[in-house]
Amino acid sequence: MKISDIHIKMFRAGSGDCILLEFEKADFRILIDGGFVETYQQELRPYLRMLSKKGKHINLLIISHIDQDHINGIKALLKENGNSNSPKIIKIDEVWFNGFRHTEVKRDKKDISHYEEAVLRTLANKNGYLEKADGSREISYMQGNSVAELLIKNNYHWNTSVKGSSISTDTIRHMTFGNITFQVLNPTQKILNELAEDWLWMLKAKCKQVIISENSLFDDAFEGSYIGEHEDWFVTKKDISNDRENKEYNWKLIAEEDDEKADAKLSNRSSIAVLISYKGIKLLFPGDCAIHFFEDMLPDKIDIVKLPHHGSGKNADKNFIRNTYVSYYLISTNGKHQEHPSPKIIANILTKAPGHPMIIKNYDIPILEGIGKLEREEIG
Repeated sequence: MKISDIHIKMFRAGSGDCILLEFEKADFRILIDGGFVETYQQELRPYLRMLSKKGKHINLLIISHIDQDHINGIKALLKENGNSNSPKIIKIDEVWFNGFRHTEVKRDKKDISHYEEAVLRTLANKNGYLEKADGSREISYMQGNSVAELLIKNNYHWNTSVKGSSISTDTIRHMTFGNITFQVLNPTQKILNELAEDWLWMLKAKCKQVIISENSLFDDAFEGSYIGEHEDWFVTKKDISNDRENKEYNWKLIAEEDDEKADAKLSNRSSIAVLISYKGIKLLFPGDCAIHFFEDMLPDKIDIVKLPHHGSGKNADKNFIRNTYVSYYLISTNGKHQEHPSPKIIANILTKAPGHPMIIKNYDIPILEGIGKLEREEIG
């Protein structure tokens, strides 16, 4: 889709996120997340190669948080792209990503034990099973390669805008690239620290004598643990899309259902959420963080909102939808897992949102049949 001179490409990423923003006149491109490996292989890689052949590059890559459906496509890109000084796919100026090193956990200069090293290596390779876009799993060909490892090994500029610190509300509130301004809304440093402490509690349950050192294995194990943390990791996921076929919805009635409790899952709460401003146009990209946690920082009018966590009812509330003037809501999901998007969220957009916003989707899914437009349609 296009609004003004901003092209928004919402790649078909299964149940994940992979979004490219191209600011035509500013000659600036932002890639937010990479979906699954399949997303990269089938959707993202061909597009990036096309851009590169035209002499274009990615100015900023934002990896919102550690989760299979956001990060695995980026791992595939970084692995194939190789050294950032001589990229094989496309040049990337800077990467925003928060790893274990961006928490305030105190490190020791002592060496870790062989046993602790073995535990960390096991955790680093926890994602030995790779979840695919359709929900099935296969042995991961990327086992053992973390984003942190790939960024360091290949000399990427990692959080250089904040001199290598965390991308958080404590280190950066506003950042300007030319006439494009970023307001960082989330995470706080406190949330990043809580995520690390949560992980260390689990690590200490496996290894009682823990020395937290500067060893890069901590980055790898931290990332591997959260990539593989799904509660239903070894349970076959039910494809719920068929349940929604030919189903009739009373949208006005559904809109009055009570809000669900805000998603407080730490890995989702750690998402990098940004409000981007350009020529008076405002775009909100919250990763999977519930809007509840930074709602008081938002303006009354936002042109484009990417619904967090694929339209989950735990990540947006009626208050936001009913009191914020939004032109377009973006929903990235194939609708096959976890009841995404929530009927209550859709109902409130359709019946209660001011200004009659347009829903933009990247799949024609049953719950959105006849509603909104597909991303590939020219809009604006």
